[in-house]
Amino acid sequence: MCGAEPCGTLSGVSENLYSVRQVADTLGVHPETIRRLIHDGRLEAVRIGRVLRVDGNSLAGFVARQRVKPVREH
Repeated sequence: MCGAEPCGTLSGVSENLYSVRQVADTLGVHPETIRRLIHDGRLEAVRIGRVLRVDGNSLAGFVARQRVKPVREH
């Protein structure tokens, strides 16, 4: 018995999963930089088999945390 949702579905899993290369291309950095951010715990990812995937919401949160506050000039 699966309850209210159909059997075989995963609730709470985003359909927006991106590869390390896709994230690197989006941010304009090397894929190894993305892997380092993941392994350092600064960017959340999931491992599906042997492949790392980054959720779109995790990527958006990471980018938001990188914003630099404008410097006020006197």
